Amino acid sequence: MNKSNFLIRFICLFWWFSAANGFSSQNSSKARNNVSVTQVNSSDKECNRRSIINQLFVASSDKECNRRSIINQLFVASSVASTLLSSPTPSNAAQTAGEAVRRGAANIPGYGSPDVYYPSSFLGKWKATRTIAASDDPMILNMLFKQGGELIPINISYDVRFITVDGDEGLDKSKTIDKVIADRQFNELSYYNALKAKMEEMDLPSPPSIQNISWSPFNPNVCTSTYNDGSTNEIKVTKRAAELDANAGLVSSSEYRRVTTTKGAMGIPSISASRVLTKWKTEGSGPSQVVDAIEIVYSDGPMGGDPMMMGTSSAAKPQLSSKSRLRLERPQ
Repeated sequence: MNKSNFLIRFICLFWWFSAANGFSSQNSSKARNNVSVTQVNSSDKECNRRSIINQLFVASSDKECNRRSIINQLFVASSVASTLLSSPTPSNAAQTAGEAVRRGAANIPGYGSPDVYYPSSFLGKWKATRTIAASDDPMILNMLFKQGGELIPINISYDVRFITVDGDEGLDKSKTIDKVIADRQFNELSYYNALKAKMEEMDLPSPPSIQNISWSPFNPNVCTSTYNDGSTNEIKVTKRAAELDANAGLVSSSEYRRVTTTKGAMGIPSISASRVLTKWKTEGSGPSQVVDAIEIVYSDGPMGGDPMMMGTSSAAKPQLSSKSRLRLERPQ
């Protein structure tokens, strides 16, 4: 009986010891597996970290390439622009660049079309004689009417000048001048000073002197005069039609313009509209060449300060504002 109990206890103890060893081995195996999994996860994380770093490096490299590409494009664009805007030495090249600027500005609202072109024989200075037969300008009305009220023509002599479209006045004599325009700044000042001198000669009240005239051949549609009393007069051509027949020596033009005037430095602007019709005809050539012209100005009246109402009134009809004859001769 004692032997049987001892045998049973021995078997139980052996079984318990085997089970304990098996459980320990299983736990060790699981621990080793966990360590392996942890190492694998660590390796995966390291790989992911390196992959992210590589991607960031590639992305930064791409950005750097894009930045350098943009800088190169800007450099090329600036080089092309500087080449186009630089003043070439040949006269014809300068005219081509200037004409491109003018045609580009003509597409901007308010800048209007390019200027009126004249034959190349017009280039240079002329002695102009203007015969004023009719005018509603208060300055000229004082001269047109005598004390008895008799209407007489008034003759005014002054200098006029024609230049190339880029103002180089044809310095390169070996090249043909294709585009000649009137120097509106010079001509406006010359005519106004001659008119002022004529009024002083007739003992009439003298108008204010011109302090400055702003005009550019690159934007020939705006001519602004500033007087010494603070008054201003701006002539802005909004529509233009012109025809040049160089072979026949004929030039015809029609300009619709907005005229804005102020009286004094703090004066309220007064806006009006007018249309100028001019026709030129040349006779002869060389120093004996003579140019005759007729100029008629029609007024659309005041615009009431609203530029959008210019020429839109159906009730108001254009009225004759002035009529003049001009004769150009080369100075002796």
